[in-house]
Formats: sequence, structure tokens, C-alpha cells
Amino acid sequence: MIQKIKDLMAMKEQVDVIKNNLNYATSSVSELKNEIGALKQQINDNINELDNKNNEFFKNFDENVTLIKNIRHDFEKELFQFKLLKSQLQKKLIEKFEEELDKELKIQIDTLKKDSDKLPEIHKRRKENYENLFKVFEKHEEYLHLPRATPSSDPSWFSFPMTIKDGAPFKRKDITAFLEDNKIQTRTYFAGNILLQPAYSHLNDVKDTIEKYPVATKATKDTFFVGASPVIDKTQIEYIGSVVDRFFNNEM
Repeated sequence: MIQKIKDLMAMKEQVDVIKNNLNYATSSVSELKNEIGALKQQINDNINELDNKNNEFFKNFDENVTLIKNIRHDFEKELFQFKLLKSQLQKKLIEKFEEELDKELKIQIDTLKKDSDKLPEIHKRRKENYENLFKVFEKHEEYLHLPRATPSSDPSWFSFPMTIKDGAPFKRKDITAFLEDNKIQTRTYFAGNILLQPAYSHLNDVKDTIEKYPVATKATKDTFFVGASPVIDKTQIEYIGSVVDRFFNNEM
């Protein structure tokens, strides 16, 4: 009898353990169910949030596309207006340029016509000045090579060039300085032996250049000229003559 009671008590204890385990399992399942429900709700909330953001994105995208289209349309319109304005401006500038060019050409043509009318007189005055200057320096041709026109030519003398002869008792700088001191402008020959110019010094030896081209070197060293401009009158040439005579009288 006692043994049965013990067995029943042991069985009861086992039942209580099973009951406790069942209660614990039920509680765990309930908690898990709650957690699953919360997770499901969170997932649903996230999905809804994503849907909202997605809808907002596409809404903004559509708005931006529309804005871009509008900007492009406005830009194309402004570009067309700019091209039109540019074309009109170019046309006006060309018309203005042609107008000013026509005016300038007319002025130049009128000037050329007037100058061409003066050319015979200018040519005559230059020839007269050459002839008068020749008379001035002819007296001293012992020391100077004087310019003479070649056969069948009729030059309009820009200047009266001279070259000092070898053996003359003076140098070019002496006579040009004397003339300049007396208010008579002179110029040295523009070129002569151009190989003596610094720009061409690398092409040849200086000594060889002088020896190979003695005439050009002579022009470089000893040629000078005075003006034969048509504005020079006979009185001025007479003054030049008096100064030249004084130089040669002093030097000789």
C-alpha cells in the first residue's frame, strides 16, 4: 500500500514536471509568436516605407524629367534667339564695315586722283633737285662718285647718293657730321654688304666677306646721300652748296 502511494506521488511529480515543461513551452511559443508578429509588423512597415520612398523617388524623377525638358526647351529657344541675334548683328556689322570701307576707298581714290595729278610736278621737282645737287657736288667730283642715270632711264630721284673715292683726304663720317652740324640731314646707304650685318654674321667670316665683295663693302663704308624731296626748294639747295663748299675749302 505504501509502495503504491510512493508510486502515485512519483507519478504526480512527473506529471507536475511535464505540466511545468508544457507551461514553459507554451510560454515560449507565445513569446516566439509575439516576436514573429513584431518582426512581421516591422517587415511590413519597412516594405511600406520602401514603397513610399519608391513612389516619392519616381514622383521626383518625373518632376525632374519634366523640369529638364522645360529647361531644354527654354535653352533651345534662347539658343535660337541668340543665333538670330548673332546673325542680325553680323549682318549689321558687315553692312557697317562695307559702308565705312566704301567711304575709306572713296577717300583713298580721291586722294590717289589728287596725288596722281601731282605726280608729274613731283617728278619734275625731283629731277630739278637732282640736277641742282649734281651741280653742287660736281665741283668736288675728284673725291666723290656721283650718281648718273643709266641710258634710256628717267628716274624720279628719291635722293642724291654719293660714294667717297679711295684716297680722299676725309672719311664719310667727316662730311656727314659737317652737314648734320649745319642742319642738312644725311643718310648712310641702307644695305651695301649685308653680310656684315649682325643678323648674317654666322654665314661667313668677316674678313672673307670684305675680300670677296669689295664693291658692296665700299658702299657700306663710304656711300651716303642727301634728300631730293620735291619740298626742297632752290634756296635750300643753294644753302647746301655753300655748306658743301665750306667743307671742301676747309678740308682741302
